Formats: sequence, structure tokens, C-alpha cells
Amino acid sequence: RDPSRAPVAVVEAACAPAEALLLNLGERDASPVAVEPHLARRLRPHQREGVQFMYDCCLGRRRSADGRPLSGGILAHSMGLGKTLQALSLVHTLLKSGPRGVPSISKAVIVCPASLVDNWAAECGKWLGPTRLRPTVLPQGKAAAALAAREFAVCRPQVLLVVGYETLRSHADALAEAQIGLMVCDEGHRLKSSAGNQTIDALCKVGGGACKRLVLTGTPMQNDLTEFWAMAEFASPGALPPLAEFRATLAQPIEEAQRAGASEEQVSLAAERQQELLERSAAFMQVRGRDVLDKLLPARRELVVCCALSEAQRASYTAALALLRELQESGGGGGGPEHLSAIMRLRSICSSGRATPRDEDGAACDGSPTSAAQTSAAAGEVGKAAALLGLMPAVAAAGDRVVVCCQFQSSLDLIEAGLSRLGLGSVRIDGKVPKEKRQELVNRFNAPHSRETAFLLSTKAGGTGFNLTSANRLVLFDPDWNPATDKQAAGRVFRDGQTRDVTIWRLLSAGTLEEKMFQRQVFKG
Repeated sequence: RDPSRAPVAVVEAACAPAEALLLNLGERDASPVAVEPHLARRLRPHQREGVQFMYDCCLGRRRSADGRPLSGGILAHSMGLGKTLQALSLVHTLLKSGPRGVPSISKAVIVCPASLVDNWAAECGKWLGPTRLRPTVLPQGKAAAALAAREFAVCRPQVLLVVGYETLRSHADALAEAQIGLMVCDEGHRLKSSAGNQTIDALCKVGGGACKRLVLTGTPMQNDLTEFWAMAEFASPGALPPLAEFRATLAQPIEEAQRAGASEEQVSLAAERQQELLERSAAFMQVRGRDVLDKLLPARRELVVCCALSEAQRASYTAALALLRELQESGGGGGGPEHLSAIMRLRSICSSGRATPRDEDGAACDGSPTSAAQTSAAAGEVGKAAALLGLMPAVAAAGDRVVVCCQFQSSLDLIEAGLSRLGLGSVRIDGKVPKEKRQELVNRFNAPHSRETAFLLSTKAGGTGFNLTSANRLVLFDPDWNPATDKQAAGRVFRDGQTRDVTIWRLLSAGTLEEKMFQRQVFKG
């Protein structure tokens, strides 16, 4: 049809030769597959490499260690390196072109945590606009979502679906009829059950046997190497040895060397097996670290700040520690629920002054309520909260903005109340905020003339995916056993799009379990 007669015509200037990104260079008798100039000229060097890598994985241009063509892979770029833009560039390219002269795929699905669905849709609009690629997002409500899922499966103009993991599980049967050609799984480190789970089963049902699979993650290897095996097996089945062999020859030697008292022989063997694992994984996984960001972005510095417990905290901590020792001496000091509960009590005292931690919904784990008077009175009785609130007037006066990441709801309560008394505005996302409302709060904080000085973030509810580059300071209020959790949180601020120097304050309660947790992070790191 004549483009001049179209209601909307998109005219795109060709890329300069140095900007063009031809993905199937060197293929004889093949139609060219190139990233659209609008996108290609915006890709940084590491992002161009990432798009090329994903294309090679999906089109069988890369092979596993035993020589089999791959049908998927893992893009393991550190937080903030632009995995979203890379994935959208590939999705758009495969939907528009292919080496045989027709599109490589007819439909694609991007699966992500529910809180990031709106963010993915917004990023699609940002980079591709309404005319190049319009994503489908299932509406709220079970009946409406079911109808929309069926429509996506049969409606040819709908080519890209952005959906949360839980929603996909609910509508897997309908979406399985869509003949998905490419599935992109964001925050893919969640696909970590080596025995399989409902999410993996639903993804496999929707994708079918012919679907290409890509996993995006900033933290591919965390606490358990068998979790990495599960993610790799989903992305590129058979690229690693079977699970039993993987455990015996790779995971076990590496994990044994990390234990206290490991022999020199064990450490040496672990180094060999770790190198072997990296070499095997290089076929289907591309890793890029924070050093790439360090070259592209303003300066980043991280400060570890040890804060003394208040007298009230010290008394509570000493009493809780005595109970834990009694438990250990009575023979209950293993990894049972009583022991874990006692450790959680110590962490809660360090973070919020409360001996009873509060869960993600804001309720105390023992069911006891938290009064406003308790929150207000405790703000000055928690060492870390007092230190942070003491810095905030100077931070606000300098025009800086802060993201505060907390493990405990009660800590967020303390800080929010303290900021209010200082007359400083804040935005908060925790487990009580509906997932569909979270991107709206992010947009409000990132708005050019936003009056909020601080963004209060529950690490569990919002520690991944969100872009908060309008802030130039980040506070890790309490540590996590898993260093990847803190890295993900830090990636909300120090990421592509940041224009100011970034300072990260890591707050620890001096002389407590938190120091031990941080030492363990450093050891794992």
C-alpha cells in the first residue's frame, strides 16, 4: 500500500554504517535482519553485543558444549545496563524480519513480576512509540483478563503480550493457543526450582516446544548453584549436564570450598570446576558486570556506616541473644523454625527496635498491632533511624534525593514518620500497595518537579525492576543474607539514565548480627 496514503507514516532515516546493526552478517543467500535505525543508533556498545548474542542464541547460531544448536539463552547483564531496551530491540526485529524474508516470529510474550508490567509497557512506548509496536496488557479482573488472553491468542494484529508471572499461570491454557515464537522472562533468577514448579510448567505450556526462550537477570548465580541449573535448563534445555551430574561434578566441589576450614585441595578443585562452569555457561549466557556502568555513568561510591544501638535496643538485643543461646544449649540450635525465628528477632531489633518483626503486609508476625504512638516514640530510639534522619535536612538542602530500601515494614514506618516531622515529603512502596499502582508512584517521584525528597522502598516489594534515577543517593537500611538482593536494590538508582554522582550508604548496627551478615556478603561477593 502507498505509505503516503496511510493515516500515520513513520519516516526513519537510515543509519550511518557505523550505527547500523545487521544481526545475520555473513549468512549467504539470506535476507538481511537488521535492528531498526531508530533503535540501533541508541544502543550502547555492550547493548549491541547483547542484542547480537540473544539473536544468535534464538536462531541457532550458537552451540552448546556438545555441539547442539541453542534455542535460547540468558542475558546476565548487571542491574542498570539496559536489558529492557536490548530485549525490546530483539523482539521488534524478529517480529518484523527474518533470514528467510518473512518475520522470524508472529507473536512474542514478555513475562515479568506483576509490579513491572506497567514499566515494560511504558518502556515499549518510550522506545518504539504507538505506531511501531503496541503491547497488549491483560486488564484487571479475572473474567476480563481471560477474555483478553483469548483475544490475544487469535487476533493477528496483537503480536506482543506483557504479562505478570501469576497472571500467566492463571491463563496458561488460553495463551497456549497463541503460537508464541519468543518468550522473554524478566527477573529470571526466580525460575530457580530444579524440581520444577507451577510457574515453569505454565511457561512451558504457553511457549510450547518451538518457542525460543530468553531469560533476563542481573544476578544469575546466587545462593544455590542448582537454582542456576534450573534457570539454564529452562532457557536452553540440555546446555548443562543432567542435574545429578551437575551437582556431583560442579556444584558440590564449588560449594564445599566455600565452607569454613576447606582444605587447599578443595579450594584448588573448586577453582577448576568454577572455571569449567563459566566456560560451559558462556555458550548460552552473556555476563556483563558493573564495570561497564562505571565507564558510562557518573561516579559511584559506597559507604559502610556502622551505627550504635540505642540503650533500649541494646537491652532488647541482649535479652533476645540470651534466649537464642538458651535455645542452642538445649539442643535446638540447628536450622529449625525456632532458631530462625530467634535470628529474625535479632534482625528486627537492629532495624526497627521491635522484637517482633512485621511481615510484608505490615502486620506483626505474632498478630500484635503497631500503634502510631509506638512508631513515633521509637523513631529516636533506633540507632540507624536516628542517624539517617539526622542527615536528611542537609540532603534536602543540597537538592539531593534519596531511595531508602528496608527489609522490615516497621523500619519504613519509623523513617516515614521521622521524615514527616522534618517536613520532608516521601513516596512509599511496600507489600500493601497494589501492584498496578506502583508504577504510578515511581512516575510521581521521577517527575521533573516532584516535591518528594525520599522514596521508601520495601526490598521485597520493589527491590527489582524499578527505575529511580531521579535520586542520587541510596540507603540500604538493613542487610540481606543474599548479596544479590542488595545489588538489585542498588541498581534502582545507579543505572543507565543516571546523570549525577551516586552515593550509597549501607547502614549496619555495630557489634550485632548485621555485621556478620555483611561479612558473609563480602565473602560470597
